[in-house]
Amino acid sequence: MERYSIPTYQTEPLDRSRREIRLLHLHPRTTDHVTATLSVADLESAAETYSCVSYVWGNPNETVAIEVDGHEMQITLNLFDFLHHIRDPNDILILWVDAICINQNDLEEKSHQVAMMGDIYFGCSVVHAWLGTPSSEMVLEINPFATFEHIADGKHWHDLPGVLEEGDDEGAPSDVFVDQMAAFHLIADSAWWTRSWTVQEIILPTSGILWYGSHSMTWDRFALVFERANAAYVHCCAQGTEATKHWGPKMDKFNRFMSSIAIIDKLRRYRQQTIEQVVDVLSSNEQPPSFHNILLSFSGRQCKDPRDKIFSVLGLAPARMFDAYTPNYQQPLTDCFTDVYRRMLEYDNDTSRVLLGRGFGPYNKGLPSWARDLSKQHDGQDWEETRARLSSLYNCSAGSSNTVTVKDGRELHTKARKADTIRVVSKSHRLQKSGVASQIIAMLQSYELASETLTYTEEAHLNKAFMRTICATITQDVEDSGQWRRCEDDDLPSPESWLNLLTGEGYTLPYTFTSAMLLATENRCLFITEAGNLGMCYPGTKPGDEVWALLGMNVPFVLRKASKGHRLESAYHLMGDCFLLDQMDGEIMQNGEETKSIVLV
Repeated sequence: MERYSIPTYQTEPLDRSRREIRLLHLHPRTTDHVTATLSVADLESAAETYSCVSYVWGNPNETVAIEVDGHEMQITLNLFDFLHHIRDPNDILILWVDAICINQNDLEEKSHQVAMMGDIYFGCSVVHAWLGTPSSEMVLEINPFATFEHIADGKHWHDLPGVLEEGDDEGAPSDVFVDQMAAFHLIADSAWWTRSWTVQEIILPTSGILWYGSHSMTWDRFALVFERANAAYVHCCAQGTEATKHWGPKMDKFNRFMSSIAIIDKLRRYRQQTIEQVVDVLSSNEQPPSFHNILLSFSGRQCKDPRDKIFSVLGLAPARMFDAYTPNYQQPLTDCFTDVYRRMLEYDNDTSRVLLGRGFGPYNKGLPSWARDLSKQHDGQDWEETRARLSSLYNCSAGSSNTVTVKDGRELHTKARKADTIRVVSKSHRLQKSGVASQIIAMLQSYELASETLTYTEEAHLNKAFMRTICATITQDVEDSGQWRRCEDDDLPSPESWLNLLTGEGYTLPYTFTSAMLLATENRCLFITEAGNLGMCYPGTKPGDEVWALLGMNVPFVLRKASKGHRLESAYHLMGDCFLLDQMDGEIMQNGEETKSIVLV
């Protein structure tokens, strides 16, 4: 018999023509030995009668035996710790636990159940998220949720024990604060936050509880921490902790961690809104998160099978997008990714929500250029998501409509008009790896490239064109709560402040310009076209690549002609979207070029 199998799987199989699941009946805590029984239930009929468990499997070689239906079954130590802890002294608990309720050795059953996973978690009464338990040598003197409870109560960061104390003359943190942060790290460093499956497992249920050993905190209260910590930090806590020499590093880890929580909670709150609340959100011009953005936002999460980067969040996709779709663990990986991109494109024919961003091109072996390798981590998704949202400020294809179609599974047919050919490409600008100062140096190198390549009668004309390019002609309106809008000449830095930057006299560019510049240039390259136009594109673009307006899209794209041996003369590789100065508002559609039918391969 397989290691994680029991006879019940064979004697009481699930009917795959119906929506059946198994439920684990966990027996009361009478001895240290964990015992349980399994039952088969109709998913819809069982709604709200069971709890789900969200956890990390842990080391598959560290197992403990439990008894299920009178037979020994090996489960991982981490799952055993949870079951051992959660047992009620008197009553049976009804749980759904994937490792036990699914026959993991039956790929067909596994695919059938994975397709229902979103509904399983959505239908539970509560999800128990198990973050771990202290080792036998560790004694928890502080509640690991203490820092979170403190902020959730509306208290100040600088009122935490030990924050305003120094341990020595060098400004080292006090022992009290070190202990406080050690407890915090038990939560923040849990492997649970790194697992692909835990995303939808905490988002879909209406109620959630986080556990670390015997300590717990509801998800709703936990998520409140980000909101209150952010407000407190802005208004008072940053100033309060300046009393220490090292307040910044003390807060950095906390702030970064809570920012990642905010992404999950935003999705969770949107999923659980009433119809009236959804209408309010849509009327405020805030688009609900697209499935494509969800895939990329959590691409850094870990899973054993790369297909689970998709399967683990299927429950967060729009209902019709995956009609009649069954996850297939035997499907080739490239076919799996291509099929998902095809479904996203065909769902609402909104290519702008699928084809924007980096990671496209002929570099992903076995994939068409218009499908990203979803097994890879996509850093900088926040920047890309904001740029995609702000693409609505442009009108590159002059409001034209278009229907894209996928043929033969790999050919994306669309209509487009050529704008220009790229002549020179700079190195990429990277903020995340090197910081703002390094990105400014890269910007100045791009300016030097532009001044050497282009011929302007006056330097002022070059300066203005360059500044408009590196901010992508957008700015934040300080009089409208920082909302983004297209910029005017008056929004650009003054000639004096720009000259100070070029001559090394100091950085005096306005914040509104700097924020736009960082957004427009992060992980992008400056390019110059044959016609002398400036633009911004993604790394991987080469001289000879072409800029096209795809009908129906708000921004232009860089395309690369497919190899001469390709059977289709109109075949191109998609390299990514771009910004092309003075060509973002329909000018390309009036340039006299012919609108052509092209194929992205």
